Amino acid sequence: MGYEVTHLFAGQCQLAEGVIWQPKSHSLMWVDIYGNQVHQLSLPAKEHRTWSVGEYPSSILPSADGRMLLTQRKGLNWFRPEQGSLEPIFSPEAGLPANRYNDAQIDPRGRLWAGTMAIDADAPSGRLYRYSPGGAWRQMESDFFISNGPVFSPCGRVLYYADSLARTVYHYELDRNCDPISERRHFITLPEGEGVPDGMTCDIQGNLWICHFDGGGISRYSPSGQRIGWIDLPVSKVASCTFGGSNMSTLFITTAQVGLSPEALAQQPLAGDLFCIETDTQGQPQHRFAQATSRS
Repeated sequence: MGYEVTHLFAGQCQLAEGVIWQPKSHSLMWVDIYGNQVHQLSLPAKEHRTWSVGEYPSSILPSADGRMLLTQRKGLNWFRPEQGSLEPIFSPEAGLPANRYNDAQIDPRGRLWAGTMAIDADAPSGRLYRYSPGGAWRQMESDFFISNGPVFSPCGRVLYYADSLARTVYHYELDRNCDPISERRHFITLPEGEGVPDGMTCDIQGNLWICHFDGGGISRYSPSGQRIGWIDLPVSKVASCTFGGSNMSTLFITTAQVGLSPEALAQQPLAGDLFCIETDTQGQPQHRFAQATSRS
């Protein structure tokens, strides 16, 4: 079916990523990686707040205790929006100064999964880490150019993870504790000319919605890997998406300006803005980082 794309907010971000829905405040939060800011947009009033947080903020995710987890170039931090304060947690890649964190997500058990990449995306130095509430972290995967995702299926038994430069989304089977029980498996590779996979989200049917960076749209894939939908957007660099709203049926989308020439920006004046689509399905509530109970 066709969807109506609505222009939601003139963010004019360089690279708006990692959008999440906060039901308690009825707001969206996202980061501008190259603008070095965290953003919040309250709906429907569209009250907008920003925080300057330093270099390369790449994802912002909620914790059960009210704090936020913020990934940046050098590692993982606690972020308190009320004070605008940052507290470092850990940095497993301190010995890889050419790397930075990219996308991240929280699994149904309340653990953080965060991917890294080379800043210039010129080497397969990206890794996937899992950080547990008890303080333990573990490297789960390696050898990615540009880590994107991760996304968990509604049942929590499938992990989707992308290497954007390879134009490929992989999947992993998980056990009931969200631990991998299979090796990396090919899910889909985007056709040439459709950009690269960036941010992704799952709906309650288990369908995967994929943002096409440099592809100008969002695709929808069934759990079997069949494309079942496509949405055109008025900008080329579609970066991240999440479900939200009162019924969890609205798809919120962030976009980017980075890499566009002055001529392309003139043709895409809404690049870097936020959009939304009312869909025929619903998304999953955002998982929160759990309170510390064990080291796992």
